[in-house]
Amino acid sequence: IFANVSILLQNFDASGQRYRTKMDSINELLRFHQVPLELGLRVRNNVDYYWSLSGGFDLHMVLESIPWSLRVEVCMSLYENIIRSAPMFEYVHSALVQEISIRLRAVAALPS
Repeated sequence: IFANVSILLQNFDASGQRYRTKMDSINELLRFHQVPLELGLRVRNNVDYYWSLSGGFDLHMVLESIPWSLRVEVCMSLYENIIRSAPMFEYVHSALVQEISIRLRAVAALPS
């Protein structure tokens, strides 16, 4: 149990460190380019929101690093139900759904 808790804490700390590093880089960039405060706040809020959705991982980068057949399987697992929920794609051939799923890119936008 202690080992599991230790691993959990290490992973949590690693994620927190990646977040702090990312925010430090963004703050430095905003300061260097003298971005207005309100715009800088919007940038930081956007990065923070995206981080809360993705955990700081770039799915596209991960997918690019794995073999094509595995990439197709992962994309189908992530997107097939979403694609088939659209009436025009409900009964199309699975090859078309595969082609659509590997071309989808997640986009996050602030709620406001």
